[in-house]
Amino acid sequence: MMILSTGSDWRRTLLLLPIALLMMSLGDVPVRAQSPSDVEAAEALLQRVRQNYEAADGLRAAFTQQTRSPFTEDTITFRGTLLLQGSKYRIETPQQTLVTDGTTTWIYDPAANQVIINQYVNDETIITPDEIFRDYLEQYNIAAMRASDRAPSVAEVDLTAADTSAYYTAATVHVRRSEAMLTRVQLEDQNGSTVVFRLDDVQLNPALAADAFTFTPPPEAEVVDLRS
Repeated sequence: MMILSTGSDWRRTLLLLPIALLMMSLGDVPVRAQSPSDVEAAEALLQRVRQNYEAADGLRAAFTQQTRSPFTEDTITFRGTLLLQGSKYRIETPQQTLVTDGTTTWIYDPAANQVIINQYVNDETIITPDEIFRDYLEQYNIAAMRASDRAPSVAEVDLTAADTSAYYTAATVHVRRSEAMLTRVQLEDQNGSTVVFRLDDVQLNPALAADAFTFTPPPEAEVVDLRS
């Protein structure tokens, strides 16, 4: 996850995973798995991921987000870059730039040369990068952990929603064991849609420009300010 538009509702998405991303507080995550050893190993790994993120002053990564729906044969794919620092993030793709400082959100559509400015808001249908890394998975039970078939050094952790009414019912996260680094998140919602978010070239503690999490509209851009 990630807040990337897949249609007219720009707020419904993944990320990124997001970039998207698993720096979360997992100390109180309820767990149910095939064996106590599975639970303990999964908890320990996810705690390492959380600790690594919380100790870092931001994250930069390239990402790929794919959304699949049972109602269409199409797969919607976005590729871009993610810059993340706590609740602040900057997501750039060829189709859209999304920036928030945690209070204000800027969405820039380069094709239309339009910038939409609004108050930062969130709800259960939106997964932000910070939630993937920090808070979002507190709402899940650990179901199983296994080594990836493609890369034994990567652990795949399956999670199920603790609340049966949750919008996202299940998740699978991929973590590179040696670095305790999140590399992939897959989310499934109540409608059977799947969002896959993959992170590449992850850098912790990147150099951050002073204006990294604000946005200045380009010259002659149409500015639509929805703040009341």
